[in-house]
This record gives sequence, C-alpha cells and structure tokens, in this order.
Amino acid sequence: MRATAGFGSLLVVIAFAGFGSRVGLGALVGLLVSLLNLAALRFLAGRIVSGGGKQGALVGLLMLKLGLLAALCFVLIVRLGVDGFGFALGCGGLILAIFTASLLPAPPEPVGEES
Repeated sequence: MRATAGFGSLLVVIAFAGFGSRVGLGALVGLLVSLLNLAALRFLAGRIVSGGGKQGALVGLLMLKLGLLAALCFVLIVRLGVDGFGFALGCGGLILAIFTASLLPAPPEPVGEES
C-alpha cells in the first residue's frame, strides 16, 4: 500500500508539473480511487483466503466492488469531468507498485519449528 501511495504521489507531482493543474487534479483523484480500490481488495481477498465467513458471499462482494469501481470511474470521468489522462496516470501508481514488488525478493520465512 505504501509503494502504491509513493509511486502514485510521484506521478501526481509529475502530472502537476508537466501537464498542468487539470491533469494533476485528475491524477490525484485517480490515486485516491486506486488506493481505495486496493484497500477494499486487500480486505475482501484476505477474508476469502483466510476462510473467515461465507466465501461465496465474499466473492459476490468482490464482484460488487468491481462493478462499483467501474461506475465510480464512469461518474468521475464522464459526469464530473475529471481528466481521463490524469486519472489513468494517477492509477498508474498501482501498476508500478505491482511491477516493483514482483522484482523484489520474497521475504525470508520465519525460523521456527517444522511441523
């Protein structure tokens, strides 16, 4: 989550400096939507993987989240006039964080008793 916020913030600064306030504001909105989406995804996926609760209902909530995300993006870009390029640029922080995390080595396994 921190990597996404860090890369997204860098992209927002680049958008404000390189493309102006309209694109920069769109990038900021895109970053906020991306972070909100990531937080919801982590919560729901964590519950599904841990087996807590009814998994079928949680998968349904995951699909509902996807639909709400698409509707939110539509409203922000088409209805409220948020700059689409800036919005996509702000969401790009998540993509950069995923690529960076895939290149880093996995954390070491904790030393303990084997079962």
